Amino acid sequence: MKKVFFVLAIILSSSSFATPPVDENVSSSFTQAFPHINNAKWYEYENSYEVYFTSNDVVCRLTYDTKGNILSLRRDYYEKDLPLYILLKLKDRYKGKKIFGVTEISSGEGVSYTIVLEDDKHWTTVKADANGTMSRTKKLRKA
Repeated sequence: MKKVFFVLAIILSSSSFATPPVDENVSSSFTQAFPHINNAKWYEYENSYEVYFTSNDVVCRLTYDTKGNILSLRRDYYEKDLPLYILLKLKDRYKGKKIFGVTEISSGEGVSYTIVLEDDKHWTTVKADANGTMSRTKKLRKA
């Protein structure tokens, strides 16, 4: 029993003195933008920081520069979160295929979508932009 308390005491004391993994400006920018997020995981790189978190069942990866400015946002989700305009164009152009998953990238260059579709025989990857311009980039046969 004493060993359990000793181990717990070491864990609690070491975690209370741990330094935060990110710059305070970056952390503050994130907290102001997403005050309700409490499952964030931070990663530090040479010229940027990335934070992974989940918001409304959408997996997100946000990239900041070292001053706390947002560089890009990646969101991974399913059909229900795809903008209606893109969804309708996709359903019209690729009839009979189901949406398996969506990756949305937002940056200074705009918003782009990578959408994976499936049917009984194939996986199809489609790239789309916010204007609804689409192109098939990959088609793989299911095994």
